[in-house]
Amino acid sequence: MFHINIKQSEGAKYAIMPGDPGRAELIAKYLDDARPLACNREFNSYAGTLDGERVIVMSTGIGGPSAAIALEELWRCGLEYSGCQDGRHFKGICADRISCGC
Repeated sequence: MFHINIKQSEGAKYAIMPGDPGRAELIAKYLDDARPLACNREFNSYAGTLDGERVIVMSTGIGGPSAAIALEELWRCGLEYSGCQDGRHFKGICADRISCGC
């Protein structure tokens, strides 16, 4: 995808999306087999597994427009559930075993 700099094949069903790139790195440490995925502007991403499910942790930077870009591009890569740090969830639901840890 253009802005987040990941391939469609690298997507995941679940994503954790904090705003701060530093927080994304901290959250990724809680995943099994975590590794850096991509880094482009405010979009720093990591991939790993949690309870056997592939998860992407991606920072969104400041504000709604960059969060919308990240969400839309992750959606095109197979995203179905996402949690954000203020407790609101996209698509109306979030995997109960995945939280942003904030």
